Amino acid sequence: MESAAVTGVEPPRERGFTLIELLLVLAIVAIGTSLSLLALRDPAQAQLQGDATRLAGLLEGARAASRAQDTPLLWRVEDAGFRFEGSVPFPSGGPWPDRWLHEDTQAQVLGGNELVLGPEPVLAAQAVLLGHKLAPERRVWVATDGVRPFEVLPIRPELQR
Repeated sequence: MESAAVTGVEPPRERGFTLIELLLVLAIVAIGTSLSLLALRDPAQAQLQGDATRLAGLLEGARAASRAQDTPLLWRVEDAGFRFEGSVPFPSGGPWPDRWLHEDTQAQVLGGNELVLGPEPVLAAQAVLLGHKLAPERRVWVATDGVRPFEVLPIRPELQR
């Protein structure tokens, strides 16, 4: 056998990853995992947010329709959904919606059992608490101070009368 010094050819070295390379890959994986966990949404909260956004839009549409017709319009919670009461037609000509987007959504009117949506331009401050049947700790509010539009709020609004 000839030595490497004589032939000029070195024997093959064992190749592998260095400790720094392995730590760098682990750090990248950890950062990617933490970012993906932050991107995941709570399904119960996402459902409530969708129903709350839709309700705020419906209440504002009803408020505008009530003012345009100069006719009172009320909104009430029912066991399986909600109901608009009054002779104001739905803007598209069909019936007013009466169901939640998600069957697990529940609602409660703060300080009463109905919302008054018009025809006066300035209303009393009003709020609705939306909750999730399967996750009672999840809540969101839809409220107005009577002057501004209904909006979705994460905390209980201060209603001044």
